[in-house]
Amino acid sequence: MKHFFAIFLATLFIGNTSFAVSEGTDVRHSKDSPIVTRYPGSWIIKYSSSDFDKYVVALNAKRHPEQKKYAFLTEKFKVIEGIRTSIDYRLPKGGSQRQVYKNYENALKKKGYSLLFDCYRKSCAVGAESVPRMLSTGGHIPKLANSNAHIMTTSSYLAAEKVEGNKITTVAVMVGYNEGSPSAGLVYRIDVIESTELDLSQVTVTDLNDKLATQGRVALYGITFEFNSARVQSESERTLQTIADYLAANPRQKVYVVGHTDNVGSIEANLSLSERRAEAVVAELINSYGVASHRLAPKGVAMLSPVAPNTSEAGRELNRRVEIVAQ
Repeated sequence: MKHFFAIFLATLFIGNTSFAVSEGTDVRHSKDSPIVTRYPGSWIIKYSSSDFDKYVVALNAKRHPEQKKYAFLTEKFKVIEGIRTSIDYRLPKGGSQRQVYKNYENALKKKGYSLLFDCYRKSCAVGAESVPRMLSTGGHIPKLANSNAHIMTTSSYLAAEKVEGNKITTVAVMVGYNEGSPSAGLVYRIDVIESTELDLSQVTVTDLNDKLATQGRVALYGITFEFNSARVQSESERTLQTIADYLAANPRQKVYVVGHTDNVGSIEANLSLSERRAEAVVAELINSYGVASHRLAPKGVAMLSPVAPNTSEAGRELNRRVEIVAQ
């Protein structure tokens, strides 16, 4: 790779995180993601990875109203888990922030990714912060290599996901420009999170505690029904027992039991089916597991809150689910 400068900077390694060496040269022990590669002419200045990590995806550009509980978080967000790779790149002076941003937006769309949320410069500002800088400061994503390039209106953010079989790949791209030091050029971060297999039939009380505390909801794929029916199948017993155990361990917690469907059929039919399925789960928890009725409220929302596109069977399967939502 061509060297833009011959200035040598120290190399520092902390755990599995590597920081930049010389200008124009990739940091040692780093590599591009096979899922989303670098923009031409850029080089890696920081690299980190984890075999399993929790990662927060912003879903809007507003500060969460409960900052004591949700410090440095956006009002709407999504917590995901899986294999994480984070790569910070730099481009030499003269690079176009808009061009880099649109390049990744178009590339992800062509690869079949669905946009979760995006903002550009002014629309990314959250008070004196930006969405990327706020997430980085709060420790909700790995620290940005140059957070000064992500102040207020200097940053951009793009998050997208793709469902393949029973796995979800999430990509977040953050492009920043350091207006206080234009010679520094552009910096951008690519985060790739490859989720583990979605086998939530093995959900535990700890899983329920964690997800309800961080997300306020948890999708349960271990509760199944007969086709086009609200009859709960026997395979659901393990998950129902886990819900009962969670409620026993948290005696003050009340929950909504929410039925979800795919988009096959009319909205009226799916609203009825999802409501009846939620009611059936509540009845099972009350009659077979001894949960007090005042702690459970059944609701059905049909196909109005998908977690994946309904354009494939894999996506429709993810959307057919029961969720527990904290009241």
